[in-house]
Amino acid sequence: MQSQSVKPEGVDHGVCNIIPDYQNEIAKLKEALAIKTAIYDLMEGKLACQTRLANQQCKYIDKLDKSQQLLVEQKQLLVSERELLLIQNTLFKEQLDLSQHLKQTLEKSQFIAEILSSTLAEERASKRQRSEDGSHFVIQ
Repeated sequence: MQSQSVKPEGVDHGVCNIIPDYQNEIAKLKEALAIKTAIYDLMEGKLACQTRLANQQCKYIDKLDKSQQLLVEQKQLLVSERELLLIQNTLFKEQLDLSQHLKQTLEKSQFIAEILSSTLAEERASKRQRSEDGSHFVIQ
């Protein structure tokens, strides 16, 4: 058997030509990967900012919803209080009307009492005068 020996010069030369090509391609791929990673990081940062903003808006909306619910409840209370005040106002007006009517009745009663008192005083004076005159009648 004969040993065949191949000169590695051709292979060495081919490998030496291919390695720089691969090194260039690896460098370009690393650069592209770095750019892509930077773009993803930028996009992730923007997305995080948007997420944070959306979360803040959700909290604000929740707060507004609670405030709105509280305002609705307060409005219902105010409506109920208003209805009660209107009822009280009606009752007070009725009491005022009754009070004014009673005042008028009292004034009329006092006027009648004064007339009766005056009439009684006149009648007594008249009786005294008759008894002093001796003209009093005796009824049997």
